[in-house]
Amino acid sequence: MGFNRTEWLAKFPALLGILLAASGRRKETYMKDAPYLIGQLLAAADRLHERYCRRDDPKAGLPSKLLGNSLVVTAGRNPQRALAMLQERFPIYRAWADGAGDGLGLWAANRFGEVAKELAETGIPASMTDADRAELLLGYAAGISGKKAESTTESK
Repeated sequence: MGFNRTEWLAKFPALLGILLAASGRRKETYMKDAPYLIGQLLAAADRLHERYCRRDDPKAGLPSKLLGNSLVVTAGRNPQRALAMLQERFPIYRAWADGAGDGLGLWAANRFGEVAKELAETGIPASMTDADRAELLLGYAAGISGKKAESTTESK
């Protein structure tokens, strides 16, 4: 039996959730905490950046790192710095999504806005513990699934 990367990646968020639960952190709580929400922001930024990169050609290659992915490590060390860096590039992609009317791009941009509102209520931590970093990674890994995004835009 060989290593199946796709299956492993699909199970990764569940594994992180189990580890957090074993340490006493339950999803009912951590899904509302800043580290998880920051991970969700970074995942939404990746989806929007991906759509932007493929705006002219759906099969076009992607950069080696997308916007959110490039900030995961920084966010684990200094969340405020990571969000400041995100602020520098995100408006470009948001403006494109608004102007182009790209369904998935708009959905990702709107999801980003929803998560940002939740994050504004919790506050942005200056640093993170190891458990916080696990929540950040879980939020990012759980991300926004393509199936959910597609079904959301198709139903409109």
